[in-house]
Amino acid sequence: MVTLRLTAKCSPAQHRRIDEILGWSAEMYNALLESWKGGYAWWKEHNPGDHQTFPSERNLSRYDLFKMFT
Repeated sequence: MVTLRLTAKCSPAQHRRIDEILGWSAEMYNALLESWKGGYAWWKEHNPGDHQTFPSERNLSRYDLFKMFT
């Protein structure tokens, strides 16, 4: 996990805006994670057996995932 720590002097309005943007980012990240988990669960349900691996064409890049939600 990477943590970024910044020190900035913000007005109350700027602080609220930063909180809003970070909240949206967290929501997008969680939606993408749930989307990936759901896709993998669906694939696993329809492809039983340990001998099969998750196909690379269904494993979307971060760019593709973010593109879906923007």
